[in-house]
Amino acid sequence: MTNTPDDTESSSVITMTNFAPKMVALLAFLVLLIGALKSGLLSILERGHQDYLAYEGVLLLIFGVASIGLIGRKLGLNAIWLVCYTSIPLGLVWSTYEYIQMLASVDPTNANELTLRIITMLFPIITAALICTLAFFVMPEEPPLNNVKISIPALTAFSIFPYCILSLGIVFVWGIQTAILILNVDAGLVLLGAVGLGLCRRHIYTRPFNQFLVEDYANALMDGGKICAFFGAATCALFYIPLSRLGEPSGLGPVLSLNVTCVLYGSLAYSVAVILSSPTLDRKSQDRLSLDLWHLGESYAFILLATLAPKSLFDFVG
Repeated sequence: MTNTPDDTESSSVITMTNFAPKMVALLAFLVLLIGALKSGLLSILERGHQDYLAYEGVLLLIFGVASIGLIGRKLGLNAIWLVCYTSIPLGLVWSTYEYIQMLASVDPTNANELTLRIITMLFPIITAALICTLAFFVMPEEPPLNNVKISIPALTAFSIFPYCILSLGIVFVWGIQTAILILNVDAGLVLLGAVGLGLCRRHIYTRPFNQFLVEDYANALMDGGKICAFFGAATCALFYIPLSRLGEPSGLGPVLSLNVTCVLYGSLAYSVAVILSSPTLDRKSQDRLSLDLWHLGESYAFILLATLAPKSLFDFVG
């Protein structure tokens, strides 16, 4: 069968239609990358040979997010959706863990080490934000409906993957002895209490406990994780800021430990909740997730600004 001129012209139009967005996306990414490197990021990265900068958290983050996307795709879930909405909470997990590592190991007399370790702390969450942004722009506005049925045991096993990645990092990268750094009974109680309240809320307004579906547990975990992270930011404002101004260092350690571990626990619980909710996608859920990710990031940003406030422009020129 011979192609007519109209068929050939139509084929070329379709090819150009498919090719043009890819070129625009590639050029936009290159412009973004060049702007980031020219802003001074490249000169900072070149100082990594001084052993002040560490990249393990970023590499584990990329490995974890990519693995979640691939496993989700294997199960029939939307991989881009999973990458988009798990990247931010996992980035916060690694950034808060790097914060805890810094508090435990930094030399307070070495100003250069302290300054550059802050960059190490921020690397995972900044990388996660870039991953989330790129995934967001390739994801359709209306999330595709999943027709696949996943067994509860398979979904449960998949949902604990963030814990497995964190354990992998602690055991093989930082050493098993560092696991004690993220153990905080008070933060654990806050998370359990918040999740319990989330379950009661679902029981009152949605369906009774004995009729709970997976999505009910996912929503309770989301609410609990979010509230736990907010509690970390709130206690930082309530206790850390006044104590630091009063010059009472003896009380700063326990308070700061509670602040940071609440963000870590809350973000970890939230990442699990995202995976559990992945089989039930709709626009309402997507809008809620987008808003929640901003709030989780704000909690961590508040703690950073309260504890590691940068110098203002007036401090430099005054």
